[in-house]
Amino acid sequence: MKTNSLNSNIPLIKGIVICKDSGEYVFDLMIDSDLNPLLLSSYVGALSLFGHDNVGKIDEIIIKSNNIEMLIINNYKLVFITILDKTFAINHDFKNEAESLLKTFYETYKEDINSVEVGKFEPFKKLLKNKLKEFLETN
Repeated sequence: MKTNSLNSNIPLIKGIVICKDSGEYVFDLMIDSDLNPLLLSSYVGALSLFGHDNVGKIDEIIIKSNNIEMLIINNYKLVFITILDKTFAINHDFKNEAESLLKTFYETYKEDINSVEVGKFEPFKKLLKNKLKEFLETN
């Protein structure tokens, strides 16, 4: 089984980015250094604007390429982007976990989301790693 350098118990996850639905970057946990969280947040912001102007609010998007899949959850005017190795099967339980993690982030930091203080959200990285590890060990 392929794993990444973050932790052998968190296989196949390449990164997580949280941005505002406008595309403004808020937070990331990047495991694959080839991925640019600022470009990802801008890309998702463009998708959100397209959806808003053309088809209505987009709650969820799954993007597949040759070697990665992205699960994009939109709630609380935030977007939770999970970048996964293509071999990781996105299922209903993982979608629920992503939604739960976004809710936890929002409830913890809703007063600080507009803060520009560098490092304000760093404590969430440890929580995020632990929750992902726990989820993957039980599923």
